[in-house]
Amino acid sequence: MGPGILGLVGVLLALVGAAMMLFPRPLSFLLRLLGVRWQPHEASRVAAWGLVGIGLVVVVLTRAVR
Repeated sequence: MGPGILGLVGVLLALVGAAMMLFPRPLSFLLRLLGVRWQPHEASRVAAWGLVGIGLVVVVLTRAVR
């Protein structure tokens, strides 16, 4: 997997986490259309922050490797 693709994956992880925090109801509706049942609650905020953190770490590490 090239560094460019890995950086893109990191950005996508961070964006999904941000969407989970900022737009929980519309994201829940969109996921339900795709067949995924996700009910936003307090643990979802922790998971969202985790996704943002992991995504940013992946992007930073990808930049450091280049």
